[in-house]
Amino acid sequence: MAEAAVGRAHSPERIPLHVWVILAGLIASVFSGYGSEMGLPVSPDRPLLLVGLLLLALHRGRDRLRWSPVYAAMAFVVVATLFSWLGTGSLGDDYQLFGFIDRIVMPFAMFVAGCLTFTTPLRRLLVSRVGSVLGVYLVVMGLQQLVGTTALLFPRYLARYADAGERVVGPFGNSEAFGMACALTLALGILGALRDRGWWRAMAWLGIVASSVGVVVSMTRSVWLAALLGLIVWAVVEPRVRRLAPWAVALGVGALVLVTSVLPDLLAALVDRLTTTRSLYDRDYVNEAALRVIAEHPWGGIGWLRFVEENVLWVRQADDYPITTVTIEVHNVFLSRAAETGIPAAIAWGLAMLLGPVRSALAIPATAESRAWKAVAWSALLVWIFPTMLSPNPYVFPNLLIWMIGGIAGRGILLAREVPRAREIASAGSTERVTGLSPARC
Repeated sequence: MAEAAVGRAHSPERIPLHVWVILAGLIASVFSGYGSEMGLPVSPDRPLLLVGLLLLALHRGRDRLRWSPVYAAMAFVVVATLFSWLGTGSLGDDYQLFGFIDRIVMPFAMFVAGCLTFTTPLRRLLVSRVGSVLGVYLVVMGLQQLVGTTALLFPRYLARYADAGERVVGPFGNSEAFGMACALTLALGILGALRDRGWWRAMAWLGIVASSVGVVVSMTRSVWLAALLGLIVWAVVEPRVRRLAPWAVALGVGALVLVTSVLPDLLAALVDRLTTTRSLYDRDYVNEAALRVIAEHPWGGIGWLRFVEENVLWVRQADDYPITTVTIEVHNVFLSRAAETGIPAAIAWGLAMLLGPVRSALAIPATAESRAWKAVAWSALLVWIFPTMLSPNPYVFPNLLIWMIGGIAGRGILLAREVPRAREIASAGSTERVTGLSPARC
């Protein structure tokens, strides 16, 4: 298996090729769905992740998973969703195909990949470093969109969203996805500030500041709440965060003051976003329509991703608030799964989350590093739960990262056998000097 060296100055560890390819696929998923606008025949994340997973499967030195009911729940969801899609008679529909891949298959695959790929402290630090760099990138691009500056936007399709109003959408074309991504990179930045050293620690702090600004300018209330609760989790789980909290708050407030001074309309937009009610009306209409669908089709639903096409048949005018937009997805993923694929599939999907990432976050940490990853996992779950309850949450990058973090945090309960790695143990000893990790306990 082709390998590449990393951290030669501190460590003899060599990183297998599949680690780099999976990380590259994760980064590329930031631009998922925009391959044609980047001059590519397909979004690059999908082939990269497929190749990375194949390389992982062929890697002779990979660990072995312990059997868990989570895999049965995942398999049931995949099969039930596939049958629901077949029942629509539209197998050639790209929207349903990529929805099946991006919302069902790949999150489950990334949960397993997170457990089996990031097997050493250094490899797990690579995830934190990628998060910090992405946090800076997202906010630099997003702020340019906010002020209407297009000269430095990359990829160029981001210029299309330079006039997206007062809500920053980044490369996702959606403010909620942008906010979720920034909340996740914020958690990974905190991990890097605690576990890394040298200029990578400085990069982590820069990522913390940038990601905090990104959370705010996303203008998404669920993301604001998730990020705030995530910081509280960090303060409870990790004592050093409590000591660093005043500095982090000061940096975040200073950055926000700077942004609002450069963009004086931003503060008014924040207040307006806090008090708006229109999006709540839209959510109520489609969620009530989904309940009507479930009552009529409880076992098999109306077909995978068919709600948008058929929801006008199920929406009813309320007496006390107006109809604004109804041709949108159900704004609750549990209701959406039940309405489109049936109650059994929705229950199985919920069980997959409970027995997968949630169980990983609840596992008792054995080391300081695993305690930190537990905090990241809880932060990721908080980022996931509010959009899941209040929106369709179809966003590729945040969902893949959330499930991958669950796999990393759950290694201690997911593995049946961990392959001995002499070089990696030596690497962990060197990483102890770099990051404060203990090789014996990692």
